[in-house]
Amino acid sequence: MKLDTIIVLGAGMTPSLQLPNEAKERLNKAIEIFIKHHSKQIIVSGKHSYKFKKSPNTTEAELMKYYLISKGIPHHQIIKEEYSQDTFGNAYFTRQYIIDPKQIKEFAVVTSDYHIPKSAFLFRKVYGPEYQIHFVAAKSSHTKGKLQKLKVREEMVKSILNKYLSKINVGDIKALRKFLYNKHPIYKGKSGILFELFKKGIKMLEPEKK
Repeated sequence: MKLDTIIVLGAGMTPSLQLPNEAKERLNKAIEIFIKHHSKQIIVSGKHSYKFKKSPNTTEAELMKYYLISKGIPHHQIIKEEYSQDTFGNAYFTRQYIIDPKQIKEFAVVTSDYHIPKSAFLFRKVYGPEYQIHFVAAKSSHTKGKLQKLKVREEMVKSILNKYLSKINVGDIKALRKFLYNKHPIYKGKSGILFELFKKGIKMLEPEKK
């Protein structure tokens, strides 16, 4: 396994624009891999959550970069992706602006343990079979109760997205771009049927009562 490139998925920012513990857990795991495999670069992926009413004056990627630097990672080995606001965006924008231009075909994706299933589904959908992707879990410090809620939420979002993405061939970047800007609620502008599905959330997936 050759891990020259590591992608770390953002985990949000606090209201005071600090990295939450979950983001640090992911970054610490990335540092561990970077040192073990003598990696060449770490890509930090994330703009800010769509939940911010006003765009903050920094990005998740910027905060992640400075955290890595504080831990001894050279700044020239850190690449920022500052467009994505969700996991689908992490996959799409890293491919569009970094992975493909650099002709990278093998890399690792680091994220929280509970976040791996949805991340793997979306990255494989966006990238396709030509890329060798290794998913590395950072152990989450959430309580068992919080983890269970997070897992339910992740499965819900994955199922909703799959209703739309199942019609797109894996790796079809043109079709994925069309979906991103025409149907995805975050990038389209928080409107349309898909956004309504997100708002209704888990109830949309519950079986109908007879």
